[in-house]
Amino acid sequence: MKKLSLALLILSAFSAAAQAESSVTVHGRIDLGLTKANNLSIQEKANHPSYIGFKGMEDLGGGLSANFWLESGLEADTGAATAANFWGRDAAIGLVGGFGTVKLGLVKALIKSTEARVDPFSAEGAIGGDYTKYVLRAGNKIGQSRVSNAVTYISTNIEGFVFSGQAILSETKNVNAGFSALTIYDNGPFSAQIGYEKPVAASATAVQPNMYSLGGGYKLGSDLKFTGVYTRGDTKTTTVASATGGILKGFLVGATYSIGGGDAKAVYAKQKNEKYNTLEEIGVGYDYGLSKRTTLYGYAGTGKNRFTDVTYKSTSHYQVGITHYF
Repeated sequence: MKKLSLALLILSAFSAAAQAESSVTVHGRIDLGLTKANNLSIQEKANHPSYIGFKGMEDLGGGLSANFWLESGLEADTGAATAANFWGRDAAIGLVGGFGTVKLGLVKALIKSTEARVDPFSAEGAIGGDYTKYVLRAGNKIGQSRVSNAVTYISTNIEGFVFSGQAILSETKNVNAGFSALTIYDNGPFSAQIGYEKPVAASATAVQPNMYSLGGGYKLGSDLKFTGVYTRGDTKTTTVASATGGILKGFLVGATYSIGGGDAKAVYAKQKNEKYNTLEEIGVGYDYGLSKRTTLYGYAGTGKNRFTDVTYKSTSHYQVGITHYF
């Protein structure tokens, strides 16, 4: 009996040591709501994209660890995958240490990773997904959401600064690779960021567009925060009526106020190229947290865009729904 107890004790010790050295966790988000836009029927539509993911870490000793990230997007109303590639949101491996983080694979684009810092609606849903993301990503033609075949470096926090760089391989002879750089700064109530992005060339003869992004925020007390961002994207093509050509200049200002156990928020965004106003929107909303992981939301907005033709089309949209993280 004593020998058996000793054996169990040794096995438990080894198991605890193994768990301390490595771990794998499951995480994700399920989001769905009801959306109504003028001249359209009511639809089930997400505010934030739903996904399921796995991330793991192995402690290599000396402050160094090996990490992996896998995420797959899904449509909560149908269960369908949101991308042709199953791991279409993240599929990367890397090392984390005192030098920072290095990742290889499919990851979030650097400027995309800052959108929630400046847009109260995180460039998603009926407000952000249909409008403000076009400002934040220069017509949604230059700024990327995810980038494949990337080598990404993210520094440790240095006196409030974090520096990042991203090389995106074309993997095709004579086709220019892409590159992004980002610096963010946080100091108490103040935050700032500046980023540059040049996507992979579409072909050996294609021009490479590029964009700049400059933004920040300031928190007054514990309840009120103001944010803003300016973007300039050069498509390297002739100015056209839609939001797909010329030099696109846009700005966004937002505010978030904690009240009644939730967050009230508002945003105004506008974009133009050399010839036309291409987008203008105002949106308001309220998030109410039922718990740390579950939130109810209600949004309303109205905007104009010129995404497909010369006509400056106006749309009003409303959305209510629920978000749960696990």
